[in-house]
Amino acid sequence: DADMTFPDQQTVDSLDWSSGAWRAPGTHPYIPANRTWAGAWTCKHPTTEDVYVGTYTTVQKWNPLTNTWTKLCEVPADVTHRGMAALDPNTGTVLRLGWATGAVGTAFNAHAINIATGTLTVGSLAGPAVGSVVIDGFAAIGGGFVYDLGLKCFLLFQGNGVVLKITPGDGTGWYVDFLATT
Repeated sequence: DADMTFPDQQTVDSLDWSSGAWRAPGTHPYIPANRTWAGAWTCKHPTTEDVYVGTYTTVQKWNPLTNTWTKLCEVPADVTHRGMAALDPNTGTVLRLGWATGAVGTAFNAHAINIATGTLTVGSLAGPAVGSVVIDGFAAIGGGFVYDLGLKCFLLFQGNGVVLKITPGDGTGWYVDFLATT
């Protein structure tokens, strides 16, 4: 089926952290594009608290001040929506890691999305720990993935016993190494 989207994946629910209660349905507008049945990524800007989501053919941005969605960019269908993503606020870049069933990139790929321009760049991963990145199954869509402001790198944990340090390279590539832990 060319369209593996499900309309109910557009619903936005939120929790009031102070009370611990779910907000009423419709408090936030639905995502204005279809997400998919599994693995669609979401990440948040740590300062602005803007939320970015991958959909089947777009990347969308939600602004908490205006409670509105805007389309950040178009993406090839069934290529960029699955996986995991984290945002580097220093460079304004979302790094998205995941698999792609379309013709762009390889089975597992990296995309940089510039949040100021909406430009999407297909990149590559290299380094001694690149083979430890899990490329299939739920670990590829459910890993812990964040940007660490102090270390100035992305950190990835996929339940395989290691923490990976992913350092930005030349703009289209990232260096993957093991993060020493104690």
